[in-house]
Amino acid sequence: MATELKKGPSIEVNTIAADWDYGAVYTAAKNPRIIALTFIPGDAADKIVVKDGSDTGPVIFKASCVLATDEKVKYFHGEQKRPYVDFDLCTLSAGHKFLIDLKAK
Repeated sequence: MATELKKGPSIEVNTIAADWDYGAVYTAAKNPRIIALTFIPGDAADKIVVKDGSDTGPVIFKASCVLATDEKVKYFHGEQKRPYVDFDLCTLSAGHKFLIDLKAK
């Protein structure tokens, strides 16, 4: 289970311990306009794999960290995507954060 915190047009997802699907949590907006996806690791060697829509969708964001202080960002400039974290492909330590910056309406 993950914890989601909505902060204005941004969402912070942390404590990811299983697959996480934006569309399952935020059903009103299945394909939001994404400004950027950001991964902040909890420890060195953390990695995240985010796909579009489901575990069979194309990879839209993949980040591997060497240091616990690494922060990885990918910009989408308002493209419509539905982030899906494929937990089986991730290595996540306590304290990690996955940030979704949405285009304001």
